[in-house]
Amino acid sequence: MVRFGHKWGKFLDPASGRSFDERLGAQYYDAEWVFYQIADYTGDKEPWYTYANHAEKVYRDEYLATNKFGAQGFRRFAQGLYEDLRKGGDTTLEHLELIREKPAYSQIEGLTRGPTKRSGFSEALSREVAYALESNVIAEKAGLPRAVEEDGKPRAQWLLEMVENHLWEWRTQDFEGSSQGRVAPFMMGLSGYALAEYQDWEVANGRDPNSLWPKRHWPSIDAALLDVFAWLHDEATVIPGEALAGERMWVPLERLGHGTFRLMDRTLSGSGSPTPAPDLNQLIAPTYFWLYKETGDQKFRSIGDDLFAAGARYGSAEWSGKHFNQQYRLSFRSLKWREEGNQIKPTERAPTNQSIK
Repeated sequence: MVRFGHKWGKFLDPASGRSFDERLGAQYYDAEWVFYQIADYTGDKEPWYTYANHAEKVYRDEYLATNKFGAQGFRRFAQGLYEDLRKGGDTTLEHLELIREKPAYSQIEGLTRGPTKRSGFSEALSREVAYALESNVIAEKAGLPRAVEEDGKPRAQWLLEMVENHLWEWRTQDFEGSSQGRVAPFMMGLSGYALAEYQDWEVANGRDPNSLWPKRHWPSIDAALLDVFAWLHDEATVIPGEALAGERMWVPLERLGHGTFRLMDRTLSGSGSPTPAPDLNQLIAPTYFWLYKETGDQKFRSIGDDLFAAGARYGSAEWSGKHFNQQYRLSFRSLKWREEGNQIKPTERAPTNQSIK
């Protein structure tokens, strides 16, 4: 972590001679947040705060500000900016409001365009919707009021309806006629993390985390994630017509004692194929550790451990700044939720209901 952290932190330095595009690419998955977390974990502010500032410059000052915060939906990373605000940096509440309101797919109107009014309900936009939900939670953590749409519904309610539909499409492998639909575990991990963060935030504030949950397919967030992620590990397979048809999405690396998921359940030109993808493990493991925290089921901790170990060994943090960030962006959450799961007594755990409506 430290060795490659130095490598990519220096890469992000505006004085490194690297182009804007190269540095922005190395920021992907929120390098600012990654470096602040490393500082917290090691207890050393430097050089990690300096590296975080390098990441902030290319992302906030050169990319977001230049585009009036109209970021691409898949480049919405609010957590690093929030950490900078918390740690006394020069990020302001206005920055966090802008990153909630201005990037693509921020407004529900933009997520419900088209003849069916359901573009945001398609799993094709699952990443953008997950990041939108995260940015709304982070804005509230910073002290901003909850966003409300013109119809009077909290924006989070709309986003939760969309995320539930993404989970349903994955769980049923029915993508409503889309030729690009797919089960991609790392995308599922991004949605799982966003829901976990939302639920924990609601609980921390004494609110019912399921009051805005649509309950169309599952009665609660817990139930949805438990059902979908248990299915992903235990039952999900590569679709018919593929060379690996019928093979499990879970790939046990038995000789090494680790495990991983396939990149996706089918071959899509320009996207990928059902090959093992351990470099994405750390984006999926947190949801399993969160489920362990919520249910006490040792099975989820075991799956998380397998993913974490294989990701640590095969994460390819040396390949690119993006690879480095995707290894450490959520790894500290994994450790936190795993430890919280170890500490919670069975009688203190939240009840769950797996039944599908």
